[in-house]
Amino acid sequence: MKKGQFYILAAVILLAITFTVFALSSKSNVFTKNEDTFEELHENYVREVSEVINNMIYEKNQADLEEIDLDKLEDFTSQFMNYAKTRSPSFSLVYMFSYHEDVRVANHFDETIVVSVSGVNSTVEAGELVDLETSDIYVVYAFDNMYELERDQDIDFSAIFRSERGNEVRIFVHE
Repeated sequence: MKKGQFYILAAVILLAITFTVFALSSKSNVFTKNEDTFEELHENYVREVSEVINNMIYEKNQADLEEIDLDKLEDFTSQFMNYAKTRSPSFSLVYMFSYHEDVRVANHFDETIVVSVSGVNSTVEAGELVDLETSDIYVVYAFDNMYELERDQDIDFSAIFRSERGNEVRIFVHE
């Protein structure tokens, strides 16, 4: 073997070793990434729903309407839940939206909840919308837990998010 051939062979071997080490290290990064779908979904919903609510209020003011179109919020939430179920089948939520005297609770949990307003209980079935009277505090009973949601402004949005994975249950309350 000539001296030139030896150097070319050594360079090829070094390139192969470098390429192999680089390829293995980049593959290990793919497997160590810990994706938190629950966190991503509830953060996306909170961010996007604020834009929907702002648009609802803007459209009401522009058209000089007496009432806000609450159905737009539910349409968005239904579309979001269809998407969320493709990412995490156990993802669910309940929201409460109040606009001056209008208060709506929508149950996107997979079970019935009870909402207590000033001591009066209302049952809200899975997939159901309920319009309630105005109050400062709403108590939601779901999955053997109690969640107290405070209404501190004329325009207020709160949500309870839930997801299960194996024995782990994750809940996030947004007020």
